[in-house]
Amino acid sequence: MASPNPLVRRLTASFSVACLASGCATSVQRLGGDLPTSAGHPASACERGEWLVVAPTRAELFDRDTKQPLTRDDGVALYRVGEQEPETLSELTPLMATDGPRFARHGELVHDHDQRQVLAGALGVAGVITIAIGTIVFINAFETNKTTNEFGMVEEEQGLDGTKAALGGVLAGVGFALGGTGIALTPSHSARAQAEADRYVLFPPIDPSDKVVDAVGRYNQRVRERCVRSPSR
Repeated sequence: MASPNPLVRRLTASFSVACLASGCATSVQRLGGDLPTSAGHPASACERGEWLVVAPTRAELFDRDTKQPLTRDDGVALYRVGEQEPETLSELTPLMATDGPRFARHGELVHDHDQRQVLAGALGVAGVITIAIGTIVFINAFETNKTTNEFGMVEEEQGLDGTKAALGGVLAGVGFALGGTGIALTPSHSARAQAEADRYVLFPPIDPSDKVVDAVGRYNQRVRERCVRSPSR
């Protein structure tokens, strides 16, 4: 069997559904130790279910100017109790009351990247599907015609439906064009690393750790108050 076209393999790999815009912090790593907040530690199962922990976090990204690899250990991220995967900062905005704008800003930082990623993925998937349809149409353009000769024997003759063949070729061409555009729009490795850092990690001087600890302490205190009022939650 012939190996798949290299571009088709690349499209399939590039646009498989994996960690699109959320859920997989591959270049962000929790470091040891937690930063204590004013609320202390969770005192019940109710509190542990909603509690947030502030922990030092390393981000592997790229210098915005030189595009050279850069490791930053001066950031913090927020984690649920016992978790190693950080919380998406923008998703915490509704929970943070007056501190919400600090977290909402991180959603704005990654908005363009995520839009570009989604568009690139959609074009890639559309390209693969269109190529597949075009290939099927082209294959079906070859027809076998059976005729009976003068001696009563059945003969087979291969024919080609020109309209189907042309349509299949056009569809395949459109598919490659869609896929190529998707590849061109796919954010670079450095852009993805930066977006991941923006999505999960708070860095000084814009987001100093003491301000973050204060914000999380207020949030955890509200969690405690809710759990005291409704301990069965």
